[in-house]
Amino acid sequence: MSKERQSHSAEHSDDEHGGPSPAADSSRKRSSRACDQCRKTKSKCERFDGPDTEPCKSCSLAGVACTFLGPSFKRGPPKGYIHAIEQRWHQVESILGAILGSPDPQVQALIDNIKTDDLARDILNRVDAGPFGPTGRLNHSVAVTKEDFFASIMNSAEVAQTRDPSRPRRQSRMSREIVSSNNSSLVSPTLEWQDRLSNHFARIGPVSRDRSVDMSGLPYSQRRRLDGERPSGSGQPDWDRMYRLDKQSSDTEEEEATNGLGQLSLDENKELRYHGFSSGLHLLTKANPQRPDRRNSGGIWNLPMARVWPPAANQFIPEDSVDVEMPPVAVQRHLLELYFTYVHIQLPTVHKTLFWTEFEAMHALPQSSQRTERPVISKLLLLAMFATAARYDRCDEEPQPGTIWEAGLDYMVRAREVLNRVYHYCRPTTCQALILLGMREFGIGQMEHGWLYTGMGLRMAIDLGLHRDASHWKRDGREIFTPMEVQARRQLWWACQKADKYSAVYMGRPPQLSEATYDTPLPEVDSDEPWAPHPSDPLSVDFTPVPGHVMACYREASAQMVIFGEILERIYPVRPTAQAVKRAALSDLEARLDRWYTGLPDNLMFDVASARFMPSPSVMMLHVKYWNCVLVLHRAFIPKWRPEGHPRAGVPQDTFALKSFDICQSAATHMTNIIAAYQSTYTLSRASMLVVQHLFAAGIMHVVTLTMRPSNVQTSIALQRVLGALKEMSVRWPAGQRAWELISGAHTHVSDPTFQSMPVNGMQRQKRPADDAFGLGEKVSDVLQQEAFEERTGGGGTPQPVRGGPASDRVLAHMLGLDIPGIEPSTSYLPGYQWWPRGQAPNGYALTA
Repeated sequence: MSKERQSHSAEHSDDEHGGPSPAADSSRKRSSRACDQCRKTKSKCERFDGPDTEPCKSCSLAGVACTFLGPSFKRGPPKGYIHAIEQRWHQVESILGAILGSPDPQVQALIDNIKTDDLARDILNRVDAGPFGPTGRLNHSVAVTKEDFFASIMNSAEVAQTRDPSRPRRQSRMSREIVSSNNSSLVSPTLEWQDRLSNHFARIGPVSRDRSVDMSGLPYSQRRRLDGERPSGSGQPDWDRMYRLDKQSSDTEEEEATNGLGQLSLDENKELRYHGFSSGLHLLTKANPQRPDRRNSGGIWNLPMARVWPPAANQFIPEDSVDVEMPPVAVQRHLLELYFTYVHIQLPTVHKTLFWTEFEAMHALPQSSQRTERPVISKLLLLAMFATAARYDRCDEEPQPGTIWEAGLDYMVRAREVLNRVYHYCRPTTCQALILLGMREFGIGQMEHGWLYTGMGLRMAIDLGLHRDASHWKRDGREIFTPMEVQARRQLWWACQKADKYSAVYMGRPPQLSEATYDTPLPEVDSDEPWAPHPSDPLSVDFTPVPGHVMACYREASAQMVIFGEILERIYPVRPTAQAVKRAALSDLEARLDRWYTGLPDNLMFDVASARFMPSPSVMMLHVKYWNCVLVLHRAFIPKWRPEGHPRAGVPQDTFALKSFDICQSAATHMTNIIAAYQSTYTLSRASMLVVQHLFAAGIMHVVTLTMRPSNVQTSIALQRVLGALKEMSVRWPAGQRAWELISGAHTHVSDPTFQSMPVNGMQRQKRPADDAFGLGEKVSDVLQQEAFEERTGGGGTPQPVRGGPASDRVLAHMLGLDIPGIEPSTSYLPGYQWWPRGQAPNGYALTA
């Protein structure tokens, strides 16, 4: 004990901030550092008069040794330093806790690999038991406090169950000494250890999707446990020890998913079919690769249809045996040129280069006496293309009012005849024909036929494996598809996606394809040809070709369709969903649309208000689709209209709903303006059938706006433009006439002679009055209209916008920077949306959420 006391005698001082004082030493005998026993009992450490080697009074009375074995803690670091360290500590542990609690197999596999190191496993186990870890969170309150961290450090789980909850733990010097004496929890990681751990990850390789990893090289005590240490006598089997997959099993599964091993089959027509892992066929491939029945060759199954396997006396009629009359080659070429000029630019279902190569080879004259096999294009696909392209041909005689122009009907009838014979044959050409026929039926107003045809095409596309990335599918080590064929498959799949979303929003039904059901990449931009109208179009005279950007727009539109599908699923679910959930989804989807729009290439950007020249139809329609997405996204949140006298007419307005209302109105105005520019540049007589749905959506929003705000003149003008555009399209696409009748019959102001004189086809506009320049007037290119301050006018005359009055004073004051009660700024991402009135409704009606 004398040695122990001598080792600490130099630390005895009367004042921590100054040197020893002889006068003080003569008056009292105590050390600034208490002995171990006095620190534990938190008592005053005093000594008797005599040498320093004598024990203190407390130790003498207790009869214990007076030792100074504890560490020396004098003045600690500043509070700010400790607080900063605590914050960083909490942040790191919260991130690690979130990673430990992630259900992602990749994350768990990485954690398992990290735990193969002793020190890393010990660190992760402490984080797991801490207040941010998955295990520790079960024992702590929702709000993590310093007490929780203190308990996790002190490992006092048992003490916490017995101690008085009203007495907080005191984080004293004693607790610091206890923690510092625990060497196992304070092993400092070194740079060499960090480098060794990184090299260990490099040897492991990429993270597997399978959580099962090889632990055979480690002692059993170091292997991963799901529920901590299991007692040997618990009677529960140790699944980790009994069942372990080979460490390459997960990599093999990923490789099989990539190259399609065991998931593909060929029918009697040599058409490829897809079977996922849920079918179990890939397991049979592993069980016996060399089958005596030759049902599997090179990892691809040979699975003919019924009546072939097993055979039957009556066979299905092949497509080549269906006798249908085909038009002359010159007529076919003319219709195909129309197809690739007007249909392909919006819906590139077929690969243009590949198709023309096969078509020319099919009709080329033989160059030698030797018989060579010529490619044969499906009659069904050709007839579907002819039936669609015929709608874009010249219309020499206008149909009688109330009748349909029957262009392409003969080809449609023949295509149906072939389809009835061969729809059981699953082929890419049949899928292409179904998509084209379905979209054509939507265009002429046969909604039921369009829904069924596109639905059959979607199921056939999945049967063909178009929803999977086929770029690495192999057979006997060789690629199954060429790069051009892979591109053709991608184009067809995303055409199915487009047809699915178009039919879903048009018919108000849920989409059939969700983002989690496919991994087909977006189509590549493999060509960029200039675009010009067909020579049969009067517009082609003196027309300068413009850059087409067909595939670039198709790629961006395909990415947009993914977001659009999420909008239909999350904002318009079949089951009732809480409004808060929908609003959270709206924020996420709105941000995704923003990122899509801002990420467009420069050659695809377009603003109708500032454009010096009009781009190709593909670029213009790409932006119409974007504003259609914005409209459909916010339309679910617009306020409900309550007429005057309704019990809830006086309910204050919901600012969120009003914002969505104005965004919808702005999106409809943008769609109308772009289509009006399209109409004045290219005319709508040969526009795509997809334009009908966009005009219909914009027209509905204009009607809703005029119902709630009858004095909105600009919306009345926009509605007239929509009706004029639908009229122009109604000859070639009768669905436009149906939409015209539905919209025009929903609002009485559209027949007002005052609005009939408004410009429809042109983009010219009248000069703004002075009041419009100060915010009351509405210009068509504004993103959002400032109509929250308008008031409904009385009388039965033509509605006129309200000018002047208190509303204009508030608007002008706000523009001058004055603080006006009842008006608050907005943070919408769209320009032009600046402020909102609180609790103020126009006279005569109320908007409620």
